[in-house]
Formats: sequence, structure tokens, C-alpha cells
Amino acid sequence: MTMGKIVLGFVSVIAAAGLSLVNEIGVQEIRRRTREITMDLTVRLEEGGFQLRIPKDPDYHASITMVDVLLPQSIVMELSKRGITVDSRPGGERISPYFYNNKTDNERLETELQEIREQFPAWFYER
Repeated sequence: MTMGKIVLGFVSVIAAAGLSLVNEIGVQEIRRRTREITMDLTVRLEEGGFQLRIPKDPDYHASITMVDVLLPQSIVMELSKRGITVDSRPGGERISPYFYNNKTDNERLETELQEIREQFPAWFYER
């Protein structure tokens, strides 16, 4: 058996389990929960003084939340050291909350971003 066949077989098992979970929870409930977590995150970040690049109308916000920053890769690496996984795009920190996240995750992320901003203010735009 080649490695490709093993990996593909494993992926199909994971995909089937994921589909089963989605069917059990329900697409509408996943969307509702993701929206709730996303709204909590954006409120926390805005109140924390971070500049967000998101649609103003929550009905058009799919959950990906961009925080405008000067050095996104540096922040990705610093958050990774702290056990938080995010991604970057040019000029921004890409945060992708989903139904399995919770408000404690959001609070921790916002707290860590505040601490990073205090330690490395040059990585962020001025408030």
C-alpha cells in the first residue's frame, strides 16, 4: 500500500466522522453558534481598541475576522508560542472562529493580543 492510499483512506474516515457530526448538530445550529461566537469576538476586539476589517452588517460576516496590524506574521508566531493558532493575510491577522470555539477562547485571544500589543507596539497600528 502506498502512503497516498493510506492518507486518502484516513482522510475519508475523518471526513465521514465530520459529516456525521455536522448532521447530528445541524447546519442551522452550527451557523447560529458560529455567529454567536463571532459576534462575541468582534465586540471584545473592538472594545479592546483593535481595528477590524469586517462587514458592518453581521448578516454579511461569515466569521473570518481580520484585525488590521502592521506585522501579521510576527503576531502569528507570537500567538503560536502562546498556544493560539491564527493565520495572516497582508496587513491583517486572520481569525476564524467556529462553532467549537467558546467565549473563553475569545477572551484568551483578546487578552493575549493586548499583551502582545503592549510588548510590541510597533507591530500594531496606533489606536
